[in-house]
Amino acid sequence: MSILDDIKTLQEKKEKAQTLITRYKTQLETLVNDRDGLIKQLEETYGTTVEGAKAKLLELEKKRDELLSEAKKALDNVNL
Repeated sequence: MSILDDIKTLQEKKEKAQTLITRYKTQLETLVNDRDGLIKQLEETYGTTVEGAKAKLLELEKKRDELLSEAKKALDNVNL
């Protein structure tokens, strides 16, 4: 191979690498934006933070189970 061929090959590799870098930067920005949206939704909808999400989930599951139990009891008392 001549030096010109080597240069051309290196330029092609550089262009491919630049394309990959651009693609990964775009994907990273999308992930960050999605994460920010989810954090905002956690705060607005559930009144919690990322750190408190696990505890909030357990609290909501407990409340759900209590409501299901109460509903079952109410249905058991219904006479048709």
